Amino acid sequence: MAMEGGIREWANGPTGKWLIGVACLLAVGTAVTLLIRGGWGGNSAAERIRKLDQRYDYYCPSCKTGGEIALAHDDTFTASAPTECPNCRKKTAVPGFLCENPRCKKISRSAEGAVYHCEHCGQRYRRMMVNRR
Repeated sequence: MAMEGGIREWANGPTGKWLIGVACLLAVGTAVTLLIRGGWGGNSAAERIRKLDQRYDYYCPSCKTGGEIALAHDDTFTASAPTECPNCRKKTAVPGFLCENPRCKKISRSAEGAVYHCEHCGQRYRRMMVNRR
């Protein structure tokens, strides 16, 4: 109980009031700064990486590579709106699909229509079967 009285006396004294006032000003200043800046990261590259939540198979006709790419949920990724290829850095990567033929297992360019075919081995797929992982 004696300790509580000491803390109260210190907080109500000139030093305690001054330190508590400075701490409150720092807290308000930090809150205003974050409000103006739009958060800790804003719209930085780190913030964009955190938002990557959609994974797609892609095929790049420029460098003839394919693989998996992570894009933000709001990015559009279609044949008419290609994205940057992680390999050659050109904006030519289009949606692709992984061939499920055990001898092939390569990624081919997706086609418009109900049936896909692998450009490497010729295996045919119906649209509803593609990219079921």
